[in-house]
Amino acid sequence: LFSFMNVEDNILVPLYLKNRTVTEETRKKIAHYLDLMCLGQIQEKKISNLSGGEQQRVAIIRALIDDPEVVLCDEPTASLDSENTHQFMETLVKISRESGAAIIIVTHDARVFAYGEEKVTMVDGELFDDENNVI
Repeated sequence: LFSFMNVEDNILVPLYLKNRTVTEETRKKIAHYLDLMCLGQIQEKKISNLSGGEQQRVAIIRALIDDPEVVLCDEPTASLDSENTHQFMETLVKISRESGAAIIIVTHDARVFAYGEEKVTMVDGELFDDENNVI
């Protein structure tokens, strides 16, 4: 995220980079995602004025704003406490279902495992499926 920009402009970076027009529908989508992420009306706030957890949620919205097929997340709950991790993951699952995006999460946080439809674990460089079979 760019600390000198406000929340909405940070979310719109992928569209700006692709020279896409920002429509009223896009702005409504941003407001919807902010509401889902329990961020309310913070579009005009500077990123530097947000907590680490709030910034993390804004980054996820930015990743989803251009309707990707796949979103890769590296430790998305790292700066969140247990309650916020639960709320965040519930919301991420909801957004994934709404948008149709597959979300791949890399994490050390065992609390996140419960939200996945498919899980792969890495131990000493080997990958294992849910039934502990080597992949």
